[in-house]
Amino acid sequence: MQQRMIYLMLPPITYNSRTEESVKEMIKSKLGEDVKILSPSRLSSERIRNWKQEVIDCHAVVGVSLEGKYTVSVWTVLEYAEKKKIPVYTVEVEEGLQIWREGVQAGSDKLTYEESRSFTRNLTLGSRKDILTGLFFGGRRRY
Repeated sequence: MQQRMIYLMLPPITYNSRTEESVKEMIKSKLGEDVKILSPSRLSSERIRNWKQEVIDCHAVVGVSLEGKYTVSVWTVLEYAEKKKIPVYTVEVEEGLQIWREGVQAGSDKLTYEESRSFTRNLTLGSRKDILTGLFFGGRRRY
């Protein structure tokens, strides 16, 4: 029997983070321990060119929204999967909380490329006060 593959699409600021690891654990608890999870955090130029084929080859696609927002890369993949009739799930992530949902969430914002950059930059850097505090005391990733 072929192993079921799940395509995980999350904002780049969460690559190789505790958020990515906890989302992977959630996927396994919801869809089965035996699933293979394809994650963009392990990208290569070939994978970037062939992402549509990877999505088609998967049994489901899971996207991550942060604070009620889908970054452009996440919602693009989710909409493509829906168009191809592949089951789609969303993990809504707020600081310290993760909620599993079916489908693309209608109440979540779909950010443009520029909005995605601004949103993730703000999450990464925070305010000027956060930047200065980080310089003196070390930064802490929110996600």
